[in-house]
Amino acid sequence: MNGKLKVVGAVFAVAAAIAVCGAVLVSLMFPAGMIPYLADKYNPLSQERTVYARLPDAEGYVESWDDASGLYRDYLYLVDASDSQGARAQVRVITFGSRLGDDGPDGAWIEVRARGSASLGYGYVSEAEVPEAARRVL
Repeated sequence: MNGKLKVVGAVFAVAAAIAVCGAVLVSLMFPAGMIPYLADKYNPLSQERTVYARLPDAEGYVESWDDASGLYRDYLYLVDASDSQGARAQVRVITFGSRLGDDGPDGAWIEVRARGSASLGYGYVSEAEVPEAARRVL
């Protein structure tokens, strides 16, 4: 019995060491804002939902970094949003190669598919397309 406990303890110690090394590697590979984004995006317990937000100012990003090619910049925005029932949420929207709103129409809103606080995709919509409950709280 004592030998089995030692083996189980050793397995847990190795698993913990691998997890710590993985966390360090991820923190070195990705900008700081990407880590919570990735955690939410791939969390199987987070539900997918649609939220709406006013289009933020293109300069309102909280972080930016060079993309993998080095030719473009990617931008992270923290966007205050609401679902169709009026429940508030803050969503991390990442744009690749351009700033949010640079190509959007004036007065536009964004419709964001999100899982947790991570955006899975977004599109520009008019205010008339935004549910009344979402417009009221924003």
